[in-house]
Amino acid sequence: MYYGEPGGDNVIWLLKNYKCYTAEWMVLELCRAVAKKYNQGEINDKEARSLEMFILADIERLKREGRLELIRITWPLIRKAYHLILPLNLYASDALHLAALYSGAKVMLVDDFHFTRMEDKVKGIRIVLITEKKDNIIKVIHDSKTSD
Repeated sequence: MYYGEPGGDNVIWLLKNYKCYTAEWMVLELCRAVAKKYNQGEINDKEARSLEMFILADIERLKREGRLELIRITWPLIRKAYHLILPLNLYASDALHLAALYSGAKVMLVDDFHFTRMEDKVKGIRIVLITEKKDNIIKVIHDSKTSD
């Protein structure tokens, strides 16, 4: 939602209509994305610094408004993620996000097409691309609520 990439408007819509959860690690992923845009010459130093400050302020606002909850990175969470890496062939950050959401989430929205291959390997979580049509996302969320 901060870079004008596909699915960004779905993220904005979700944050307006649902309480969303992500691991604290996501903040560092956002910072890395800014650094990547800077390193590739897409933005200059001043733009990168401004974007970093805006993102942090916006995350604080979303948390304060109760629209976003950052799941704490704890040792038990790291241990859960550790045991997902080998059997699911995940990157560390993907394992961390999955472990963070595994204990209660029913729907996980991702921007990585390859991550959707996990859906048949994890129980009880629907994995949906954030670039899906909004109607499809609504249907998955609704279906996950009625399957309780």
